[in-house]
Amino acid sequence: MNGNRDRLSERRARTARRLGLMVGATLIGFAIATGLFHVFSPSPVPVRAAPPLQGPYCGDGYCDTAYEDAESCPYDCGYCGDGTCGAGEDIYKCPDDCDYCGNEYCGPYENYESCPSDCPLDCSIYVCGDGVCAWNDCEGTWNCPEDCVWCGDGICAESEIGTCPEDCPPVCGDGICSEDESSRTCPADCGPPPPTFTPTFTLTPTLTFTPTPTFTPTPLPAIGLSVSKDPSTASVAAPGETVTYTVRITNEGETSITINSIEDDIQGDLGTVSDSTCSTPQTLAPGDSYACTFTVEISGEGGDSVTDTVTVTGEDGLGRTVSGSDSATVTITGGSPTPTLTPTPTPEPEATGCRIVPLEEIAEPVADAFAGQANDYRAPLWMICDEPPEEVCLPVDPTFDRSADLSFFKLLDCTSAGACTVFVATSLEDDELCFSTAEGDGQPICAEGCSFTLQRVQSRLSRGNMIALGIIGLLLLFLIALLILLLMMRRRRGEEEEAEEIDEELTTT
Repeated sequence: MNGNRDRLSERRARTARRLGLMVGATLIGFAIATGLFHVFSPSPVPVRAAPPLQGPYCGDGYCDTAYEDAESCPYDCGYCGDGTCGAGEDIYKCPDDCDYCGNEYCGPYENYESCPSDCPLDCSIYVCGDGVCAWNDCEGTWNCPEDCVWCGDGICAESEIGTCPEDCPPVCGDGICSEDESSRTCPADCGPPPPTFTPTFTLTPTLTFTPTPTFTPTPLPAIGLSVSKDPSTASVAAPGETVTYTVRITNEGETSITINSIEDDIQGDLGTVSDSTCSTPQTLAPGDSYACTFTVEISGEGGDSVTDTVTVTGEDGLGRTVSGSDSATVTITGGSPTPTLTPTPTPEPEATGCRIVPLEEIAEPVADAFAGQANDYRAPLWMICDEPPEEVCLPVDPTFDRSADLSFFKLLDCTSAGACTVFVATSLEDDELCFSTAEGDGQPICAEGCSFTLQRVQSRLSRGNMIALGIIGLLLLFLIALLILLLMMRRRRGEEEEAEEIDEELTTT
């Protein structure tokens, strides 16, 4: 009997070991299946998030006049009426820019007849001013304040001034003297303040006042120049003949003057004319004179009168500037005009290249193609090129982090056909992010629009393949679990039969 009990204990221990092995195999199978599923699961490859553009940039809702204006960034620097629904504007504040047919909102300039897609209701049945607000797309605070304005709605209607301080707080100049105003703080609403009484006192002096002598400043010496310009002859027979001019400068002031320049409106600085005796500086005492000559050829046509003016400038010892001028005329009595060579202007090449444009100038299919491939971060800059550029460079903020990984920034050259070619950022020079060929063939064209974005690194497996591998992993896990369950059921059944045999033997003995 003891032998049978020992055999029963040994079988139970063996059964416990088998159960432990099966549980361990189950856990190992689960771990393998889970790991396989994790390996083939479409988890994204972690990438370092691109740093946002630092500082002000076009699209941040703030007009930085150092970098932006209404032409380069109408979204930030525009105004109501410029055709762009920019920052701070909406359909209520600026319907001229923000209200258009097709925006799924019935604006103040739309009705059932002009835009049925936005105004599906026939608004002709509602009458503004009947005292009843329809509160629909036909009648509201934006187009019928007579019926739809109430105290507390945040809109200051004319009928609420003085009766609804919540919507119309008192303002000096509104014609109502409120509790916070007085004749002293707001005479426009509360009337002029009462007259102030000022007492008058009469003082009787007891001391004799001796006035201080008045200081009379010495007047500054007068300054003045007289200039004369006399030609050697009043007329010439033909163009090309020479005339000698004599320039005489006289100091008519009361102090010395230094002459700093002698210039002719045709010949320029007479000190640089080849046939001239004029030079500067020249210092003239009061009453002194200085004379010089210069000789030039007279050009023009027969019958012309050539007039030129000489101007003399100087200053005295106190730094005061004085000047004078005189003109002379020489007549050409006959002859042929002096030939004048006119250089042929070199035609400037027609302006081509690339330019930065607002999003409104980009065709909708091109913008949709870009949005379909761009990630969350998108630069608010678009570029259109008249001809294919050698390299595309877009400006960034000067405070941009130059240590950022530029390979995460991709230029998308998109077309209205819905296709985009990808180019990678290669350099950051002179506050410009430059792109060259990366995954696509050729070079950026940007004929319909280019803009850059942060494009994450994609897994080498396509999403469809990754999903298929995940399903296979789940099936393998299910098969392993089913096999382990069948083995456990079969083993349990064998142990139960073995236990019954042992109980029968013990009963027999």
